[in-house]
Amino acid sequence: MEWVLRSSSLEMTEDMLGHGRHGNVYRGYYAQEEVAIKKVSRVDMALDEETSLRLAREIEALTTLEHPNIVSILGYVNTEDAMLIVFELIAGGDLKKWLSEPKLEMNWKQRVLILIQIARAIQYLHSNCKYFLIFVKIIAIFKYKYN
Repeated sequence: MEWVLRSSSLEMTEDMLGHGRHGNVYRGYYAQEEVAIKKVSRVDMALDEETSLRLAREIEALTTLEHPNIVSILGYVNTEDAMLIVFELIAGGDLKKWLSEPKLEMNWKQRVLILIQIARAIQYLHSNCKYFLIFVKIIAIFKYKYN
């Protein structure tokens, strides 16, 4: 599979879904499919060689993962000012939000279901991933069903 995507098929909206150490994540569309797009500034990458290497390893590692509880990477686009990493969009939203937001009440059955799915994803990563992923990163790539 070719991981470099056509920039002409990618549309990024201003709807920011989240942010992390290496950039912000926006809602967007690739080939008319709704996706999540992580935008990593070239300025940040140029200033920090370690960030560039870590990002390249992250993309390579994510392209090898195939599990129902891990978000799939669709590819990436290099632009003049940024690298855009395209992921499937998860309808349930941010797991961190679900676990920490008081307004979003979850019963214990839902919490246990999420924990089981996290455990399955971690077991898969330990058995099949040739790169070490920091545990915090698992939450960023974890896909869950809360109902």
